Amino acid sequence: DFATAGISGFVSLWDCRQGLSAPSQRLRYPRSRAALLCIDADRAQTHYVFCGTDMGEVVCWDRRKEEFPVSSTAPHNGQVWDVRVVNSRPGMLLSCGEDGSVLSWDFLQAAQRGVGAEEYWTAEMTAAELKQLALGKTLGVNAVDVHEKGDLVAYATDSSTLCFTSLTNSQRLAPIEE
Repeated sequence: DFATAGISGFVSLWDCRQGLSAPSQRLRYPRSRAALLCIDADRAQTHYVFCGTDMGEVVCWDRRKEEFPVSSTAPHNGQVWDVRVVNSRPGMLLSCGEDGSVLSWDFLQAAQRGVGAEEYWTAEMTAAELKQLALGKTLGVNAVDVHEKGDLVAYATDSSTLCFTSLTNSQRLAPIEE
């Protein structure tokens, strides 16, 4: 299975066992003229799909429910270039964007507060709960990834700089510049 998204505002989910003539499911982003720029899914709970938009939003769908998102929030000032589920930490998501931020979202912790969560991915997050991982002033951040067994986060900026930081202590390691 795989998913695609784009300027149409739709997420198309494809099941290779059913052939590739048409998507097996389509999820719709309700805002008109908004592009979905990046996509990821939770490997442990594959019914959850996340996208970043050109309007600074991070959007979550539950494939088992309706075609519309179960949550949407706009923590970025500008395009969201990447979203990444941290598979080694249940309920953790990373996002990065044109505003130079790399954000860590801890949905599991928010769900433990009991704020509107039937499952942790549907917990309501406040801006104060988002952790900024990019230290210092950076240009747009266009990619983020995390080591599968640890807390090492890597992100790349528009200035061709590769930066490393930690999920646990926000210690920034020396950047690698081109």
